[in-house]
Amino acid sequence: KPNKMVRAIRQQYHNNWIVDNLNSASRTETDDNEVTRYWQGFPLGFVSDDDDKAYIHNHVNLEISYHQVEDRKDKFRIVKFVVEPFSIKHTYEREDSPTEAPIYKLKN
Repeated sequence: KPNKMVRAIRQQYHNNWIVDNLNSASRTETDDNEVTRYWQGFPLGFVSDDDDKAYIHNHVNLEISYHQVEDRKDKFRIVKFVVEPFSIKHTYEREDSPTEAPIYKLKN
């Protein structure tokens, strides 16, 4: 039985981030083109076509655009907030210690 996160990814649940009262847009890319989608938030993850497994997006790129408020040099307004989710497969090495719990370090 899949856990709650796998079920949420398969049901296309989204994170909804808000900056300065502006909902995030989501940028997705295909092999043919790049499309900016303006929906509530961005997907938690994706289901791979290769193995039908659910994968969580463990990184995001944030794009925030702003404009200066007219006649106010000290005020700015956010006009665009885009989240580009993606996944990176990390690998770790285990280092055993005789006196402490094992430590896992990111492999380069």
